[in-house]
Amino acid sequence: MLAELEEKPRVSACRIGTKKTGTVRPMKVTLASSTAVHQVLAKSRQLKLIEKFKSVYICPDRSPEERAARRTLVKELKSAAAEQPDLRHYIKNGKVYSERKE
Repeated sequence: MLAELEEKPRVSACRIGTKKTGTVRPMKVTLASSTAVHQVLAKSRQLKLIEKFKSVYICPDRSPEERAARRTLVKELKSAAAEQPDLRHYIKNGKVYSERKE
């Protein structure tokens, strides 16, 4: 997958969670430097353009406080989308934004 993003950082990876049949477990990937992390995260949007990686999502490591704040933003985003389905809603810099769909 990193080759598809044209990145070749030193990496270690392991599956997390308990193994259950019929489910896909997330992977924890550790990169050698924060620069490599930023490069991979910046290019991660390109994965949805590749057929075999359409269902792969890459997200940064977050502290418990950051996860709670993100959860609140996602709830806010979902309620905005339900109230105004004709607009495009997204999260940027810790805020929910809305704009007209093109």
